[in-house]
Amino acid sequence: MDVQNKAGVDLARRTWNALADRQEAFIDRFYQGLFERYPDYRALFPPSAAQRSRNMIETLSLLMGIDQAAVVQANLRYIGIQHQGFRLQRNDLERFRDVFIEELGSVVGVSWSATEEQHWRRLFDTIVIPAMMQGLAGAHETNPI
Repeated sequence: MDVQNKAGVDLARRTWNALADRQEAFIDRFYQGLFERYPDYRALFPPSAAQRSRNMIETLSLLMGIDQAAVVQANLRYIGIQHQGFRLQRNDLERFRDVFIEELGSVVGVSWSATEEQHWRRLFDTIVIPAMMQGLAGAHETNPI
């Protein structure tokens, strides 16, 4: 992992951990924003808000707790593989990214900075989306967890 990506991952990890007891509120806002903008996506997620929240928090907490880039990327490829049936494209992941970052900034509040937004965007664009696209394209990955 290059220095810029390492700095971005570290900042993203600090942001996520700083949310602490607001993680669930963030996830709820994220899904609300996603479904308001893209109502067709609702069918891609569990109907239970509690289940959606639990899945997202578990995934993010797991990914934020891993220091090795290769392990994070393997996990993201595996998540992509699990989502192959939804026929997602890059623009779907970019929409996810945009709503995620916007709602994260909203929940973080006044301490949210352009630097944090830039690092989260870079994290999605250089690590999350490429690895997910590999999984969606049929990369073979056993469950690395």
